[in-house]
Amino acid sequence: SSCGGSHFTVEEQYRLHTLARAVNKSFGLYDKYIQYCLADYDDRDALEHNWGFINWWDEQEGLVSYGAKYSFLAMTNFNYLAGKNGEVKEHIQTDDGAYLFHYYNTELKKDVMLLQTAGAIVHKNLDLGCNEVEILDGFGNKVTTLCSDNGIYGFSLTNEPIWVVGNIKKFEVTDNNAAVRFESLKKETVAGDILSFTLLKDIDKNLKVEIEGVEVLQNNGFSGNRADIKVNIPADASGEISFNVRATDDAGNVYFISDYILQIIDTVDLKIESELSNNISFNRWRIRATVTNMCETKS
Repeated sequence: SSCGGSHFTVEEQYRLHTLARAVNKSFGLYDKYIQYCLADYDDRDALEHNWGFINWWDEQEGLVSYGAKYSFLAMTNFNYLAGKNGEVKEHIQTDDGAYLFHYYNTELKKDVMLLQTAGAIVHKNLDLGCNEVEILDGFGNKVTTLCSDNGIYGFSLTNEPIWVVGNIKKFEVTDNNAAVRFESLKKETVAGDILSFTLLKDIDKNLKVEIEGVEVLQNNGFSGNRADIKVNIPADASGEISFNVRATDDAGNVYFISDYILQIIDTVDLKIESELSNNISFNRWRIRATVTNMCETKS
């Protein structure tokens, strides 16, 4: 799962295993889910040596011998929340790539939901018919207690598993807005640039905006139902990065929590096209180069 060539990273491995377990259980496609290779072998660059759920037993740089990989932790959490004690209640698969699973855990005596995509980034509002739920990460760690005055919650979904636990009365996708939402969920940006984004508030309640994981340049909270935020993107950022955004009331109750996802792109976009230099001769060509500055704030 973490080797050279064509491969999945250890992060992709646990995300895909979580989704596969949920799809198979909810659709009744299997009786048992068996991981045929528990431990990795000794070659980190060989694809067939890295299917395991735990590390190779010899000392390797940056790894713990027999240490649990993310998939081991994620599957342990799945077994606890939705495995043996998880009764399938219902599931929703949307046209834009969201997978929404609803279980009832007979040991916890609570409803459990798993919300995820296979890679798409989508926003879903769910009417759960209750005023608070617990949000857990893919390994079962509690992230926060999420509140709602009308039972509607907004979730920004990616391939990162989100577990929701509570006394859920409904399980419906709705067009009605939750308390807070991003105006735009994902945006491309350039390393070292300043990024602007906006939160929209759809309830009549005083909420403040809290941001973690990035340098904040402007956060004056909501003005009316709109909060305009500016953050500084690290100069060494690359690939896909994210930072956490939440909205809380005066008592500290969380009404919105989500990661804001950014794709780091090149500073300039270069397009080169060939074209005829005139309409007289096909032997005369020229090159047209178009250079576009992709920075939002820098020339």
